[in-house]
Amino acid sequence: AWPRLPSEEEAVRVARNDEKAREAVLMRACSERAGDCDKNGRFAVEAEIDNKSRSVAAETARDGQIALTTMLTLARGLGKFPGPKQVILFSEGFYTGEFQEQVKEVAGLAARNRVRISTLDARGLGRDLRQQQLLGEAPVVGTSDFGANLGFDENADVLTTLALDTGGQRVRDRNDLRPALDAIAAETGTYYMLGSSPHEPFDGSYRTIQVRTTRPGVTIRARRGYLAAKVSNPSAAAELPTATPDRTTGAGAVPTPTTAAAAPAAVPA
Repeated sequence: AWPRLPSEEEAVRVARNDEKAREAVLMRACSERAGDCDKNGRFAVEAEIDNKSRSVAAETARDGQIALTTMLTLARGLGKFPGPKQVILFSEGFYTGEFQEQVKEVAGLAARNRVRISTLDARGLGRDLRQQQLLGEAPVVGTSDFGANLGFDENADVLTTLALDTGGQRVRDRNDLRPALDAIAAETGTYYMLGSSPHEPFDGSYRTIQVRTTRPGVTIRARRGYLAAKVSNPSAAAELPTATPDRTTGAGAVPTPTTAAAAPAAVPA
């Protein structure tokens, strides 16, 4: 609905009194309905933009918090069950601009509890506004609009983070999800764990992991890092999941000496 806000990020910027973002929204609104932006109407349009931006920003923050709290509760609850667990998250993504620490907390807890989160983009194909003929409804009027209109997919970043940091799969740009679900199901039933003990104490920092194999013809999918969260029981900190072998040849993926551990999986290329 007019005045248009193509992204939650833009709404948040306007709500935080970013004059550049507000001017971009105003220019777009006036290009669509010039009659409402005459000399006497400009201030009313600005007020409407501000009110809408505050409303969208508040809803965005609420929805982001609900989603992350739900994922955190799920990761914590599944930790009570033995063995690795697989969570399939269907989502279009959501804005996490000020919630990056919560995203890391969810991914870190899930990884420690051996919960792999595979994320499937619910939008399927044709997500680019250029393919949907929507630019006629939300025209580009300046260079600042290109990020909002033409595919800076920031809301989907959380889906990538949750998948990569827990050893799950990131599935996007697909309408047929059956092959991806079959692959996830196959990996869930074929795995083993590798691990090593970190030399440095757990200090709350994020630590990267690199997993490599010398076996040809193997694709490695592993956690790219872990959150070294402080724990009251030091022995629990060493229980970190790692990588999976090629289920056909049995080739293992071995962490480099500088890493701690990694999560599944290595599968045939």
